[in-house]
Amino acid sequence: MTNTRAIVDGAGHPAATINEALGHLLAGWVGPGKFDTRLDFAVRDWARRSGPVRRALDLGDAARIEAIFEMFLRHGYARSEADVRARIVYFTQIGYDALDQRESWERRIERVRDYLFCHTGVAPSEAEVGGLVQRLRADLAVEG
Repeated sequence: MTNTRAIVDGAGHPAATINEALGHLLAGWVGPGKFDTRLDFAVRDWARRSGPVRRALDLGDAARIEAIFEMFLRHGYARSEADVRARIVYFTQIGYDALDQRESWERRIERVRDYLFCHTGVAPSEAEVGGLVQRLRADLAVEG
């Protein structure tokens, strides 16, 4: 599935720090042409009525969470913490989409520093914040 590949690739992108790694994941998730939110939710809706689709969806969710878990492991987190952080990152992003939040991308981008810190527990550097903000603004064509 294209959406699972976008998350797995984003989580596996080489990075020197956990905040840089999370930035790659998040930018890949929301950037154009990678993760298709409408498709993801259509499949989730279909899975409510189809056992085989539900099984495929469960496998996709598990692969996505595993990739994010492995990302945290690569950056030195204990297995139990990596597992919980992976779930927090995944469920937060899926939750944003499920709730159909009406806040602007600029408002979300303003929160990048705190999102990175809260998801990783590591204060991001100015370079990490600036790099992610620049990439998000370019990918989303957000003025800033």
